[in-house]
Amino acid sequence: MVGQDWLIHSLLLGLFADIPYSFRQGADGKGGGGCGHLLLQGVPGVAKTLAVVTLAKTIQARFQRIQLTPDLLPADIVGTRIYDLQAGGFKVEKGPVFSNIVLAD
Repeated sequence: MVGQDWLIHSLLLGLFADIPYSFRQGADGKGGGGCGHLLLQGVPGVAKTLAVVTLAKTIQARFQRIQLTPDLLPADIVGTRIYDLQAGGFKVEKGPVFSNIVLAD
């Protein structure tokens, strides 16, 4: 990605940032690193989505994209329970928020 040094630097900074008050804890009982959030802003066509997809593939992380539309429901993000006729019970269908990297577009 030529000319996107700031974007790549920001993605890596968000990936390796140590959040001291996060809920995930490391082996030493302190906050776990790498659980930061990132807000990427820019005009259309500057490869924001490509950068995030490439980062996820590089670190072999599960990636999901959410298209934020006015008719989006909470179940579209979190997931829902679906009745399985063959098993005779409900199964949980997890939404995209249960991924390692989530892009809300």
